[in-house]
Amino acid sequence: VGSMRREGTTETYVDPTYPAIADQELVQTIIETVNAFGKRAMTGISCTTDGFYTEMKMSKLSEERHVELAPIFEELRRANVISIDMETAALMVVGRLMNVKIGVLCLASVLENLKEKLEGEQLKELEDLLCRIALETIARFANREKEKA
Repeated sequence: VGSMRREGTTETYVDPTYPAIADQELVQTIIETVNAFGKRAMTGISCTTDGFYTEMKMSKLSEERHVELAPIFEELRRANVISIDMETAALMVVGRLMNVKIGVLCLASVLENLKEKLEGEQLKELEDLLCRIALETIARFANREKEKA
């Protein structure tokens, strides 16, 4: 439903205190659609960062820069952040500024610095399902908007 803005892109559009939040009616439609597909939607706050190899995954680059991810992951866990990505805040901020209804669907394919990850056929099937859910959500939401008008 919202995202921490720990990236630099959105500051080029609006003051850093501007929230990165989704359209609540669209989020509700996403939840209903996910449930209709027999799956469970998890909603909450994400954290958007700039650097995959310095803020999301230990790598040669993060090691050279002496970046420790464990404290970052723990801090976000204590703040009840449910995911980390590189896009959500920018999508939400720009969508809001352009008066576009915005919601984000995300498939958690990697657990904290590659502790576990989806791969192969399982990942392909879930990505396909995510796309079908997204398209169905768009259709349902558009129909509701038509009914309102």
